[in-house]
Order: sequence, then C-alpha cells, then structure tokens
Amino acid sequence: MNKTGINILLIENNPQGMFVIHDFLCSVSKNYNLIWHRFLSDSINNPTIFSLDLIVMNSSLPDGSRLSSLRKIKKKYPHVPVIVIHEMEDDELRTKLLDAGAVDFVAIDKENDLYIFCEKLFHAIDRETNQMTRCNDITL
Repeated sequence: MNKTGINILLIENNPQGMFVIHDFLCSVSKNYNLIWHRFLSDSINNPTIFSLDLIVMNSSLPDGSRLSSLRKIKKKYPHVPVIVIHEMEDDELRTKLLDAGAVDFVAIDKENDLYIFCEKLFHAIDRETNQMTRCNDITL
C-alpha cells in the first residue's frame, strides 16, 4: 500500500491555533492530512482512519492536564512522535514532557515564537518524510 501524505493529528482547543498551523502547512506542502480534535478525549476515544505520522498537542487542554495528557496520548499512540505546544517558556515542564516522550516542546509566548514553532514542525515533518522515503526504498 502506497502512502500519500503526512497524517498529522492536531489536538488544539483554540480554533485560531488550528488555523495558524493549517495555514503554515498549506504554505510548505499540500501533501498532508490534518485531523483536528479540540479535546484530548476525542483523540483518545475516537479512532482515526489514518495511520498517524505526527501529533501536535496543546499542553493546556480543557479536559487534560499537561503531563497526564501526553502520557495518555503516548499510551494510545506509542510510536507516533509528539510535539507539545505551551503558552509560555517553562523549563521544568519542558524537561518533564521530553522525559515522558515528547520529541519537542515549543513555547509560544512571543510573536517570533510562532516562527520557531513552524520551523520545528517543518523539521518534524521533514524527518518523517525522510524516514518514509527510506522505508519505501527498502521494499521486498
């Protein structure tokens, strides 16, 4: 089965945040599927029809708390890389989330932080694309 596009699950309760990420993705690639859930429970309880490549989640969801939200997502999707977004820099939280399995933590508390977030998202997508390409080259 040939896979088309990168499948990204975005868990973000703020529609404005979703549109910013969607617009960024549209600017760099048309080769993605964005699945948007506003609540952690939707991501845990509703199976996606896609095989996920990347999860981007807000650390401050209405139905989850920071570290426990990541643990629940990693339990449900253990092999999917997770980037956690937070509204301000917090070194202690960053360390805990990275130790719990997040591949990256991005604080968006200034305008230029959005650029940094988009850069990290692009790199995560790029890593996934390169990994998919390497895996596709090893077909038997």
